Amino acid sequence: MKSLSIYTQALFNSLKEVKFLKKRNFIVTQKGFTLVELLVTISIIGLLSTLSVVSLNNARGKARDARRMYDLSTVRTAIELYRFDNNDRAPALGNNWQDTFATFSQGDNIYLPSGVPLDPDQSRTVAGWGGIAEPEKSYTYCVDADHNFYLLRAQLEADPKVGTIKGVVTSYGAEQCVNVAGLVDSADLSCSLATDFCIGRL
Repeated sequence: MKSLSIYTQALFNSLKEVKFLKKRNFIVTQKGFTLVELLVTISIIGLLSTLSVVSLNNARGKARDARRMYDLSTVRTAIELYRFDNNDRAPALGNNWQDTFATFSQGDNIYLPSGVPLDPDQSRTVAGWGGIAEPEKSYTYCVDADHNFYLLRAQLEADPKVGTIKGVVTSYGAEQCVNVAGLVDSADLSCSLATDFCIGRL
């Protein structure tokens, strides 16, 4: 009987506590996000995603440009070594860029141990359904008829902000230049654009 009165007293006390909480407005209600809040959040996430993609593409372009400048500097060093071994004569033109420097990584005198470099953008070097999409932007090599002077050219994606040869390519005649697609007329080339990277011996 005593234990029953203890339980009754505890139940009575808990009921009094609930009434007190109701009077003091302590009842918690759950509330969700409004439509406006959700739209603002989604818009901010979309904006941040767009900015990150643009930054990533710019970084990739700069990385490709750095690779292009490095590749042409490597080829220029190889040509100078070749000239030293061949009475100051620059290499003759082949059927295309790869064919011209194919022997530079073969035989006893290895001038390009890593092989012939190609533009890192495959649309400029790899043939698709309609051939190479942009061969005119690929690496180009020009040499004069006496093999005394040469030019190396790459088309960058941004201004390199470094000193390069500037101007129209006039020292070379028709079919005295090659790119990945084959022979090129020097009249079709220029080193005057901000994105042209040209080095060599003129």
